[in-house]
Amino acid sequence: MLVARRLDEEAIALQRQGVLPAYAPAKGQEAAQVGSAAALDLSRDFAFPCYRELGVAVAMGVDLAGYLATHLNLWHGGLYDPRASRLAPFNAVVGGPVTHAVGWAMGAKLDDTGGAAITYFGDGASSQGDVHEAMNFAGVYRLPVVFFCQNNGWAISVPTSEQVAGGSVAARAAGYGIEGVRVDGNDVAAVFEATRAALDRARDGGGPTVIEAMTYRLGPHSTSDDPGRYRSLDDERAWAERDPLLRAARQLTAEQVAAAEEHAATAVSQVRADLLALAAPPAEDLFSFVYREPTTALLEQQRAWKESLDA
Repeated sequence: MLVARRLDEEAIALQRQGVLPAYAPAKGQEAAQVGSAAALDLSRDFAFPCYRELGVAVAMGVDLAGYLATHLNLWHGGLYDPRASRLAPFNAVVGGPVTHAVGWAMGAKLDDTGGAAITYFGDGASSQGDVHEAMNFAGVYRLPVVFFCQNNGWAISVPTSEQVAGGSVAARAAGYGIEGVRVDGNDVAAVFEATRAALDRARDGGGPTVIEAMTYRLGPHSTSDDPGRYRSLDDERAWAERDPLLRAARQLTAEQVAAAEEHAATAVSQVRADLLALAAPPAEDLFSFVYREPTTALLEQQRAWKESLDA
């Protein structure tokens, strides 16, 4: 969790320095992300993140410079191997990874792999039609998938109370005939136990589960956002006292916390160095990996691009 927090802070600094064009901070959601990802069986499960799941990548042992390479705006899907790491490239489409996870879960069921999918999305994304369709499909076919909603209180600048009818994402599960669980998203142990139980049930043929992890986005929605325009400082301070890192640290000794901080500092320093050392990919890759058989329109774009270089 400390690695995720410190790397999150470093990513924001890199964005302010002009290294990263944009970044979506995850501060405050480390327990939800690390606790859930820690429950995965990486030999058979697969995770489908949105754009704020840095803690998931950390917990799954993904190459973090490769993961953050996507934020450089030079690569699609980063520079790590999704198949080997069991983490799909992060998805900037709101609600987009949910349908992908359900498709993977259908394949896992048909192939009888014994694995389960987990997909991450926010309370705002839960209002997308894609999420409804995915949950309904998964419910009908009893697919091995966990829908992990990080309810951080805000759909960008709109509070959950104004965009989630009924006030609960987990309660919607009943309408799809599947399990629904609401958990304290700032309690890493509680998140781990809830996710492990949901994954076990999915692998055993018990069908999908919706987990709603109640947490708070301590930072802005993105590095171009100003949360002071739509929420109060008192609210932010109240939630800061429930910081998941502070809660976890209370269960450790001072020596353990110091060791974790030292480890995090070393890890972040290495990721920063590796990220800054990355060279831009060949520009031709813009056209090489779009379609198996290039379309006429794509070839025309490539021709125009080459002419612009010659000019």
